[in-house]
Parts: sequence; C-alpha cells; structure tokens
Amino acid sequence: SSGINAEYGDIEEVLSNDNQVRNSDAEIQQRAMEYTKLSQIASADLLATVLEEMPQFTERESSLLAKLKRKSNTLICEKEDTGSPILAQTTVTPEASPAMNHTVDIAAEPTLLEMFGATTSDPNVVQYTVVHQGLPPYDEALQPNFSAFICSRNNGVLFENELIQIGVKSDFKAAEGRLTVFYGNKSQLPLQNFRTQLFVGQNDGEALKLEGQPISQLISAGAQVPQIITATCASMFLDIPILQISFSVGGDTKSVVVRLPLMLHKFCEGMPMSPQEFFARWKNLGAPEQEFQKVFKSTKPMEQDFIRGKVQGFGLEVLEGVDPRIDNFVAAGIVHTIGAKIGCLVRLEPSKPAQMYRLTMRSAKEGVAELLVNFLAQDL
Repeated sequence: SSGINAEYGDIEEVLSNDNQVRNSDAEIQQRAMEYTKLSQIASADLLATVLEEMPQFTERESSLLAKLKRKSNTLICEKEDTGSPILAQTTVTPEASPAMNHTVDIAAEPTLLEMFGATTSDPNVVQYTVVHQGLPPYDEALQPNFSAFICSRNNGVLFENELIQIGVKSDFKAAEGRLTVFYGNKSQLPLQNFRTQLFVGQNDGEALKLEGQPISQLISAGAQVPQIITATCASMFLDIPILQISFSVGGDTKSVVVRLPLMLHKFCEGMPMSPQEFFARWKNLGAPEQEFQKVFKSTKPMEQDFIRGKVQGFGLEVLEGVDPRIDNFVAAGIVHTIGAKIGCLVRLEPSKPAQMYRLTMRSAKEGVAELLVNFLAQDL
C-alpha cells in the first residue's frame, strides 16, 4: 500500500504542476484536469482501479470478411473467349493476410445483429436516387390540392399523413429548375432504410432530365431532411414526374407516391410586347396544329384579380390594351428548353353569367398549345 501511495504522490506532483493543463492538445488538457481532480477527492482503492493498466486490445475483423476468407482461399477469374477459357488463379495464404493469424476465431463470434437477424440504418450511409422511365400507379386523392401548384405556388406541402410530411421549395431559371424536397418525420420512431426514386413519363426520358441528391437512409424522430432535385428541360415533355419514397418504421414498410410540381410551363417566362407585335405573331401562328382551344366550366371565383394572378403565375405576361373587351385577358410567354425557345400566345375569355371560360392558345411547336391549355384550365 505504501508503494502505491508513493506512486500516487508522484502522479499528483506531475499533475499539479499544470504543464499538461496548458498543453496545446485539447484532449490532453481535458484528461489532465480530470485526473488532477480525481487524485484529490478519490480514495486509494478507487485510484488503484482507475489507474490499473488496460488489457491488451485485440483487433476485431469483420465477421463477413472472415467467413469469405475461410470459405475460399482461392480466387479464380475467368476470361471468356471463343476457344478454351483462360483461368487466372490467385492463391491467398494465411501468411498473406495478417488478420487471419489471430488466435481468436472471429467467424465463430457473430455480432448481435447477426445473432438476432436484425438490420439497422446508418445515418452516415446515403441512398442514391434512381430515375426511371415510365410512371408508376398514382392516386390523385393523396394530393387533393395539387392543382394549386400549377399556377399559384412553387412552395408548399405536397403530402402529409401521421408519419411523414413532404414539402417542396422550387426555383426555375430558363431551362433549369431546382426543387428542394423536405422530408419531415412526424412519428416518435426513426424512419429507416429511407429511399427515394424518381419517375418520368415513358416518352420523356430524353426531354426531362432529373437528378436527385444522395440522401441519408435514416431520419430520426422529429427530424427533417432536405433533398435537392435538379431538373433540365431539354425539350417538350408531357407527363408530370413522380416521386416515390419508401421506408421502414416500427417493423413495417411504407411507401408514398406523389407528383412533383414540375410541368412544362414552369420553364415559361413572360414576354412583353405591343398590341401590334401580338397581332402580327398571332397571325403567323395560324396553322391548325399550332392552335388549341378549350371551353370549360369555372370552378373558382371569376374575379379579375384572381384570373390575372393565375395567368401570371402560369409564367405568362399579361398584355394591356390588346383586347378591346376589358374582361378578356391576352398574354404571351416563352418556354425555355435546351434545344429551342417556344413562343406561346394566349387569349382568355371569361363569361361570368355562364360561369364559363374560352381559352385559346397558339404556339410555334405542335402539341405545346394543347398541353398548356389543359394545365391552365385545371386551376381556373
């Protein structure tokens, strides 16, 4: 005991001179403070336990890697040819692998996860978003307010239930778009094995290019994780892309399929022009395949400010003094794509007594007028 006390006295003397407390290494500073305080208040028995030499650490090798090494010490690579196969053999010996010289049989010691057959999600592991061509089944009832994203909104909640909230914030410039999708975990449990997939229309693979940022496969309870999705409009595309997410929570696997607010007119920019310019261009776009007209029932208030807001939110410039009837709206815009700029001219004629609209659009590219008219009509 006297030998131990003498040793502790030496330790106290070293610690009390404050040399290590002023050490540039923060870790050494912290440990010096801890042991100094401990040497002042702890008993000799406690200090003997604390200062006892640590046992030799045995490095643990991955059990999966050890099993693979035990199962086969020979790696055979085969190269196919029209003649006999060429075999290149590499023999792995115990001397070539230091990890196999341990006296402990690592493979015979399964981890807790292996014993119980469980899996876990590492928050540091990311999932890469795959883009598919061809849309999966989609239930419109899951997004009853999606039409609000057509004209009025680029930001908002796309979907929400008792487990998860999916929100979006969008920005567009010319033929490029950037969508930040937010995944909020509303449950008291972590969302594990979190995965996202993107789907474009069957014929839109070359027209709309999407790329999703890698995302963590684990979303903790109450946490929100963003994912950036970039979009490039290479040419005219028809279908609204789909975002599908899947995850496991409480032992159950869940899947959610939602539409992204990503339509052709999101790449549209208003184009101001005089009445003379409008009529000249309108006349030049007189071919039947360049025009589309639709008469439809109004589902929302037909107030002037409301209609103007919808037309402008669609990406069009409302032109003043073109139509002699003040209730009518005339607008123009350019759809930006990588391959070309597509001009669009619009005439919207509301009829309050009948609660009806007549919407006419002309565009230089065939099919664009019909596509955009059908989108705009959904939000009027």
